[in-house]
Amino acid sequence: MAGIHWAAPPPATGDSSPAAAAGNEFIDGLTEGPGSREAAEKMRNAGNTLKTLAQNGKFSVNEAGFQAYAKACKFFLDGFDHMYGDLESLTQAAAMGSSDYARKVAKFNTSVANDGTHESMLPNIEMMRDAIKAAFEAMELARKNYRESDNENAISFIELSKKLDSQ
Repeated sequence: MAGIHWAAPPPATGDSSPAAAAGNEFIDGLTEGPGSREAAEKMRNAGNTLKTLAQNGKFSVNEAGFQAYAKACKFFLDGFDHMYGDLESLTQAAAMGSSDYARKVAKFNTSVANDGTHESMLPNIEMMRDAIKAAFEAMELARKNYRESDNENAISFIELSKKLDSQ
């Protein structure tokens, strides 16, 4: 994504900043998929870390970066209700027949959707939604941080120019 700047510039050996690490964890969790509790937890933790870093002024993103991440977050959140409704319908046992095997398959399908444990899809999808919301809030804060930093730098540059002109 050309033109996107976020966090601190990377050191010569690569960006090992907390924001970069959290961003990488977030993307890793997203690519692992909604069926994984580990992926959902990874996203939740990373989204919350990004938000905390941005709240503390330790993370910033320019407008191009914000727009790219906002678009990705909006894509997930816009589709969430539809996806959740589809998954929620799986919590009702399908009429698959009256044999013991058909009942076992129907029960298995409902347990994959939501069996009351952390390993089922609905709780993980909810956790991923919350992680996306936290990441989006982090991006809004990080964009604000970038704008404030950019404004402060512009003011400092103007003051420096005035001093140089007066010499």
